Amino acid sequence: LSESETMAELGDFLLGMGDPEVDKFNVDVNMLDYDYVAKCDRIVELKAILKVLTSGKEGRFPHLEKTVEDKVLALMPEKDRKKILSMRQVTSQTEVYDESKALNDWLANMGGEEKKSTTSPSISQPSPLPPP
Repeated sequence: LSESETMAELGDFLLGMGDPEVDKFNVDVNMLDYDYVAKCDRIVELKAILKVLTSGKEGRFPHLEKTVEDKVLALMPEKDRKKILSMRQVTSQTEVYDESKALNDWLANMGGEEKKSTTSPSISQPSPLPPP
């Protein structure tokens, strides 16, 4: 999956897409409030609020969206939370370079010193990524 597809899947999961409980929950404008979100402990309700916020139907409130998202993550089972957080993690260019170099070194040493071949497989260096 591409990064955008992964993020879309991640968003769908956080928003409860396809979850009938989230879909039937009616979000009132008064629920789109920091105090309300802070007191709310029902994950279905918070997912419904997040769904309304991210839709832009009632306007855009990026900080409130982040607050609700953090609260949803905090209320999730640890297994699901870890999965989402790991999907969000971005690998740095340095990590990619280091791992690629280590793999190339390992491949070069696979046959031992006496079996050096000009056709040995190697991993190409990744092309530079644009800055985020």
